[in-house]
Amino acid sequence: MKEEQPYNNPAVSGNHLDENAIGQYAEFLCGIVPDVPADIRIHVESCAECRMEVMEAADLIRNSEQAAGKLPDKRWRSAVRTAIALVSVLILAIIIQRLTSPSTDPLISPNSKPTTPTTPITPTTPTTPITTTTTTTPTASTTPSSFTPNPTYEALLGAAWRGADNPEVKGPGNDAAFKPGDTLMITWDAGFKDNFTLLVVDNHENEVGKAAAGAAGRLEWAVNLSPGLYYWKLLGKREMWGIGRMRVEE
Repeated sequence: MKEEQPYNNPAVSGNHLDENAIGQYAEFLCGIVPDVPADIRIHVESCAECRMEVMEAADLIRNSEQAAGKLPDKRWRSAVRTAIALVSVLILAIIIQRLTSPSTDPLISPNSKPTTPTTPITPTTPTTPITTTTTTTPTASTTPSSFTPNPTYEALLGAAWRGADNPEVKGPGNDAAFKPGDTLMITWDAGFKDNFTLLVVDNHENEVGKAAAGAAGRLEWAVNLSPGLYYWKLLGKREMWGIGRMRVEE
């Protein structure tokens, strides 16, 4: 079991972040809050378990329409559900208040009478001919949005593993460029025991590739992807051991 630095911050309980701290860091990744306390940031960098929970919490925030029916079984689950319930109650209360309160708007008052305009309205004919233009929509493989960095993964690229158990994961640099047919290679300490799996996602967090390690300390994966920005993650049975960014060019 990895060794982690103790913290006195009440947000860190039992050497792990509580729901509020996880939610706060997830909101930071989604750009809702400008920053998080330094001790929470240090803990996320050093604790793979909390790092995974923060990433999943950020996914829920960005995909709120799916949150009510597909909440994962994590320690912050109740906090997310409570927040959704409070928002629903607030919206319902506003609707009921508007339906039951008498309207002061003369346009919708039951005693108001329609008015007749005194000035006749005459149609006008445009004197300038109208011209139409045709635009061409770029395909998904060439649109600039496929190269837009993902804020969730970008915030984790510089995280340094601080625990005693460290597989020393090594991959290509975060500015590495690949072409279709190239090989992505990830290495780690061959003596480190875990069930390693490579997961590749695009910049919108859609899974585009997955491979299990077939040899100790080494995993190779053929890059057959459309041009764009992608992220790789090396996952263990319960931990995320490494993360990196790569570009695929034509």
